[in-house]
Amino acid sequence: MTDCPNPVLRDYVTSSAFVLHLGKTHVVALVRLDLELAAEARLNYSQVRGISRAHQLDVTAVGGLISRGLVVNVWPKYEHLYRAKPTTQTYLTGRPPHGDGLVWTDEYIKRGARPGHVHNITRAGRLVCELLRETGQYADVAGPMLPLIEAARERKRAS
Repeated sequence: MTDCPNPVLRDYVTSSAFVLHLGKTHVVALVRLDLELAAEARLNYSQVRGISRAHQLDVTAVGGLISRGLVVNVWPKYEHLYRAKPTTQTYLTGRPPHGDGLVWTDEYIKRGARPGHVHNITRAGRLVCELLRETGQYADVAGPMLPLIEAARERKRAS
């Protein structure tokens, strides 16, 4: 096997020929993630749902981007920053919590994880963003989100 920087992308595109198929939801999710990472601010579903129905499928779309090697899930590296120590009882009920006993910290509940702490774009994903810019699709998708990104950036500066 060759020394390949992105084996997931290699496996995806060399199954028969070099084909990288991205649907509309994939393009929207990639552009949105790129904008969020650049602004270091997340947009929540209620902010973007009126822009395009493609935002309703962002979880599925990001999963598709991960399987194509364009996005990686980095949450396991940063999860510890957003969880408190294990507890034996919950605040409201006094009973032990479900699962592993870890509790989300107030920071996560208030603002959520930073965009770069959940998903990140690979080099191949950055190249696809450049191709989308070249075709004008990036601007078409990003245009309606830019005011929301700027507002999120301003909120972040104010806090």
